[in-house]
Amino acid sequence: AITLTFAEPIDPADLARMVTIELRPLPGVGSGGARWMTAADFQVKALERHARADPATYVLELASPVPLGTRAVVHLRLSLDDDATESFADVAFSTAEPFRVIELGCRGAGDSEGRRRAYPVTPEGARYTEAQALGCPAGSGTLLVEFSTAPRDIGPVEGRNLVRFTPAVDDLSFAVEGKTLVVAGDFAAERPYRVTLTPAAVADVQDRPLEMTGESELWVYFPRQPSYLGWSAAQGLVERLGPQMVPLDGRGKERLDLRLHRLDPLDRAFWPFPARPVPVDESQRPPGPGEEPAPHTALGPVALAELQRHIAALGSPPVSTLVALPLRRDGKAASFGLDLGPHVARVAGKERPGAYLVGLRRLDSSSERSWMRVQVTDLSLTTLEEPDAVRFAVTSLARGLPVAGASIRVEGTRDNEWVTLAEGTTGADGSFRWPAPGWDPAHPIYRQVRRLVVASADDVLVLDPLHAPDGYADNHWSATRETWLQWAFEPLAARTPPPEDLCHIFTERPVYRPDETVHVKGYLRRRERGTLSPLSFAGTVVIQGPGEQTWKRPVTLTPGGSFYTAFSETNLPTGDYSAHLEDAKKKPYGNVTFRIDAYRIPTFEVELHAPDKVPLDGEFQVALTSTYYAGGKVAGRPVAWRVTQFPYTWS
Repeated sequence: AITLTFAEPIDPADLARMVTIELRPLPGVGSGGARWMTAADFQVKALERHARADPATYVLELASPVPLGTRAVVHLRLSLDDDATESFADVAFSTAEPFRVIELGCRGAGDSEGRRRAYPVTPEGARYTEAQALGCPAGSGTLLVEFSTAPRDIGPVEGRNLVRFTPAVDDLSFAVEGKTLVVAGDFAAERPYRVTLTPAAVADVQDRPLEMTGESELWVYFPRQPSYLGWSAAQGLVERLGPQMVPLDGRGKERLDLRLHRLDPLDRAFWPFPARPVPVDESQRPPGPGEEPAPHTALGPVALAELQRHIAALGSPPVSTLVALPLRRDGKAASFGLDLGPHVARVAGKERPGAYLVGLRRLDSSSERSWMRVQVTDLSLTTLEEPDAVRFAVTSLARGLPVAGASIRVEGTRDNEWVTLAEGTTGADGSFRWPAPGWDPAHPIYRQVRRLVVASADDVLVLDPLHAPDGYADNHWSATRETWLQWAFEPLAARTPPPEDLCHIFTERPVYRPDETVHVKGYLRRRERGTLSPLSFAGTVVIQGPGEQTWKRPVTLTPGGSFYTAFSETNLPTGDYSAHLEDAKKKPYGNVTFRIDAYRIPTFEVELHAPDKVPLDGEFQVALTSTYYAGGKVAGRPVAWRVTQFPYTWS
């Protein structure tokens, strides 16, 4: 039905002759294919007006409903003498589009929602040749089926009936996102797939069936993703007596060109190594005789350009070989480890310590080699930091046992010189204690920690204090951004926490009646440098109640640091109370709250029985059981039910 409203009443018979309805298929542009409805196709009914000044409303009851996917234009002539095309007013509206597939394709580059590569699809079917195959983004592995309206959830059975692939695709999944069905699967690269849309039992959210009378067919393919290969770290440690794997990340590379150079672990030309692998262009001529870079003697870290020149001047490496990788040309990206054990053994022997530069180069047109720094060691250093000292502990990575006789050296700068700031040798327990010098305002000398060196025989471990390990304190691990051990050359007073008084005061229960005695007890301790000691003095327990009333009870702490008092008064008001301890200087210690209330001890309990989860649109039952504490069931008592609804938070 169509409702029209006029300011003045019109004879329904005249209105029926003045109105014509034009039906155009969507999008409703142009009059081609239009169908007209005249007075023979509808009836005009006048609605009753409540007052003469009210507007007049008429309802056009159509003999047949306006089809879906139609734009209806109501033409109203000015008089009966006008032609139907000479309407003075047009009112247009559109019916809902039928539920159908409108396009099939995939997202554009970058998975942008606004850019798509798709072909239109009609209910009668559309066919596109293999020469018109859609090129989908490499690695996306998804196709998009766009509907005119939002479909209901489509499961694997409905999805496979609707969308079919030749050749078959593994691991297919279907997900509805608004009006789009996202089809994901394990599509092979560089292989054309024929996609066929067939009529299936699929409905939209309004429960309308899919309008599809013929099959649609098109071709898609997914290009191969670009290959890459690189280090996942710029430097690291590998165990001398254990696995010697270094991390890589890549795709599509089956081999690499590997080179190893052995270094002096204390050579500052390669220390500290940057946070990212160092690239060196091997198409450039290396330095010739007399062109080698000078040793690095500056106090600051070596610059990247200088480090690249030092690497280029290393000459022919002792190891240069091609290494097979666990990657495949058509495979997916993966992170994996490369075993350096056989290659390191060729340089220094099996299970021998040392520092190495490891370079990889891709077997393609690239001329760049990427280098990382690796230390092969069995040493591990742990520092236990005291308020004014550091205990160094050296252990074996393989056995976890302490290493006796290991030398520890803290290197850094002082007065623009590279010096040893601290050194020592571990004892039989593998530890060495070093008193921190701190900061002397009378003789201010700025010292900066630059390097930590641990050595045992020919095994040398070099650590960068700018990359300090995680710290353990207060029963948990936490990361730190501080320079390792730099605090040892700064003021130490703030590192020692001041003494702290701890008081635990309590009552034997939280609620009392006005005529009952409140028992208050407590303990007082002083915590200083990790130890607890009792405090003993004459003090006062202060009790505060409603109406700003206060009661004081003198107490004397025992040698064990405890105290006790009993609080009982006549005609005490009901309400909340608090109690705390005070010394002679009115310093408060601890606090406890309790309540005085003329309560009645309950004689029975009530339990509710209901399922934990129930359907949102279904009924459920709740049972009630009441039992006397003295025994027996509570019967014949009135029950009032109250149901409260609250939001459920999904995690």
